[in-house]
Amino acid sequence: MRQVYLLKVIYEPIEWQDVHITSRFAVAQSLWPEGARDIWDKAADMPDSNGILEGKPGTVEVYTAPGRYGYGEWVNGQYVESDAPWEERLQNVAGTAATTILEQMLSDRFGEYSF
Repeated sequence: MRQVYLLKVIYEPIEWQDVHITSRFAVAQSLWPEGARDIWDKAADMPDSNGILEGKPGTVEVYTAPGRYGYGEWVNGQYVESDAPWEERLQNVAGTAATTILEQMLSDRFGEYSF
């Protein structure tokens, strides 16, 4: 059973005050009981390694699948894992979650960003 980390931010949608953050782990099958399609449109237990479960003014809930983030680089067509401490490995994961949350909050407050 694949575990998914959930991070939920509840806030006052106009002024972004009174922020309340909760987190928990859940089993992927409980979130997507019928399964999902991944980014290559193949059957999967979840749609991606991270994303938004709920996004509306005042609430954003994101998910992250621990263990689905590689840390390395492509060398001659093969992915080579790099040796690094957890802190360094998790910076990208935390950055992705924070960016996803803030993008949703900004879109809810000011509309979709466009050039």
